[in-house]
Amino acid sequence: MRESAFVLDHKGLRTVIATLAFTAFGIMAPLIHHQLATGILVNALLFSAVRLLGVRSALCIALFPSLMALAVGLIPLAQSSVVVWVILSNALLVVLFHWLKSKFLGFRIILCGVAKFLFLFLFVLPFFLNFCSREEAKVLCALFGVSQLITAIGGGVFSLGIVRLLKKTPWFSLS
Repeated sequence: MRESAFVLDHKGLRTVIATLAFTAFGIMAPLIHHQLATGILVNALLFSAVRLLGVRSALCIALFPSLMALAVGLIPLAQSSVVVWVILSNALLVVLFHWLKSKFLGFRIILCGVAKFLFLFLFVLPFFLNFCSREEAKVLCALFGVSQLITAIGGGVFSLGIVRLLKKTPWFSLS
């Protein structure tokens, strides 16, 4: 019988620990109870994770903030089905940011922010507006409106400082 072992080298261990730390910050972000601040922080974590940890880690991180936002009431229980779409929009942002190879980070950030916003605003929002009351529609428009564009681009700009700061630490400066 052949046995196999999973071996994690030094860099892999650092990536796992950093992914867990980024995920913890993402889980705690909705505890701020302010959509703009939470959105900027979560998007900053996602952009930073792609640059520092890779697309797989960033996709893992993208799962948890929306679930926590639902748990703490930032996303009303009546609109809980939107959580899946927010997670998908975060995954879209991560994959697109990873896929774009332009050295102009500002361009990549803006393009990814616009893509996330358009995905939610043009495809998801109209679908949900057909099935909700006027009060719920107001909440959904606030959730999926221009605030998504602001938080995505704001998070991207914030991530520039995060990455610059973290690359100066011994943890991320090692290859």
